[in-house]
Amino acid sequence: MGTTRVALLGTGGTIASASGADGQLIARRSVAELLDGCDVPAGISVEPAVDLDRINSWDMDPRRMWRLAARIQEVLAEPEVAGIVITHGTDTLEETAFAVDLVTA
Repeated sequence: MGTTRVALLGTGGTIASASGADGQLIARRSVAELLDGCDVPAGISVEPAVDLDRINSWDMDPRRMWRLAARIQEVLAEPEVAGIVITHGTDTLEETAFAVDLVTA
């Protein structure tokens, strides 16, 4: 059996956050940095791994949601991609999931 390919699309959120000089949490870590801290199981390939945004969840807006949905469509059109992981913060996760669900097939 071959390698299972999973895409990783980053929008930021808490998982990508680190404290700035002022102590405030800011989404600053890339998906590559997040992957460096993970043990990807044998037989799984994470590609593409792309930062679409690196924002706090409360900064997610409809324009970014539509761009995310379009990228999801592009990635899922590749037959070798088995699934997608999306990094996203909690403040607007529900709204983004709803919008993406409405516009993707």
